[in-house]
Amino acid sequence: MLAGLLATMRVSGGLQSCSLLEPDELVCMWWAKDWRLSSRYIWPAENENPIQPASRDFSALMASSTDEKPAETSDTSQDLQARIAAKLGESQGETRRLILFDGQCRLCLGFVAVVVSRDSGDRFRFAPLQSKLGQEILVWKEQPKDLDSVVLLRNWEAFTHSDAALEVIGELDGVISGLWGLKVIPRIIRDWGYGLVAKTRFMLLGHTSVDQVADDLVKARLVDTWEPDASKGEHVCRS
Repeated sequence: MLAGLLATMRVSGGLQSCSLLEPDELVCMWWAKDWRLSSRYIWPAENENPIQPASRDFSALMASSTDEKPAETSDTSQDLQARIAAKLGESQGETRRLILFDGQCRLCLGFVAVVVSRDSGDRFRFAPLQSKLGQEILVWKEQPKDLDSVVLLRNWEAFTHSDAALEVIGELDGVISGLWGLKVIPRIIRDWGYGLVAKTRFMLLGHTSVDQVADDLVKARLVDTWEPDASKGEHVCRS
């Protein structure tokens, strides 16, 4: 009977551990959300079935703890995905790609300008990493909020560092798309080179902002924006 009871509790997915303290007492620990519950099962001599205290409905607690949280996370992801899709729109029957870039990096804004000038298919939209949308996507994709990399969101998959840059370049017009072939180089080597440029870009080219250097073509493709404000202590990339 005891074995049958433990098997039933394991199926519920909420059992953490059980200890038989006395011949007629079984104390179990249950896991629910961020807290634990203990329950004492007692076998009276006159009754073969264990008695669970009526004041605690553990099956209901475990059902709510295992069902509610995943549903909330899933809904949040779906809502964000729907908002992004609405902002991006479609090109050639596909949801457009989104490029997140450092909004105070002159080199990054130069890269954005190159993409816009060679994107005749109108596949790309842009937002600073520091913008509200950019920060939401970084959290969604489990990336640090001060990520020091361009991010490409394509078909809801996020690419970073050299992969992101080369995947973008591979979709551009002209011979520049041939640089996609650099993906044959092992990623660890490509990312080392990418990181070296990222760490020195401010020293070589200085800081700027979207308003200062972006032209109207670039601004027309922004789905969110952000401007540096030292008084607000907003995100600054690790460089």
